[in-house]
Amino acid sequence: MHDLQFIREHKSQINHALKPFHLHHLRYVPDVYAGSADLVLLIAPSPDTSYFDMFQMEERLMEQLGVSVQLISENGLSLQERRQLLEIAQEI
Repeated sequence: MHDLQFIREHKSQINHALKPFHLHHLRYVPDVYAGSADLVLLIAPSPDTSYFDMFQMEERLMEQLGVSVQLISENGLSLQERRQLLEIAQEI
């Protein structure tokens, strides 16, 4: 699992990969939620972001960073899950 320092070192690559998708509030999620991914990010996608877009974003990030990436959409979380993640997620 990569840490916030890794994110900061690769911020321009992350921004470049995600720029076409117009995301808001990109956040780093600590290893508590990592599962098998090297990097977990919480995103607030635009209303027209599709599941296919989410897959594309993960693929672009994996290509840019060379690590496995999992994106979690705020829109797909229950109120309790969102609250828990927002407590531990760190703004990038």
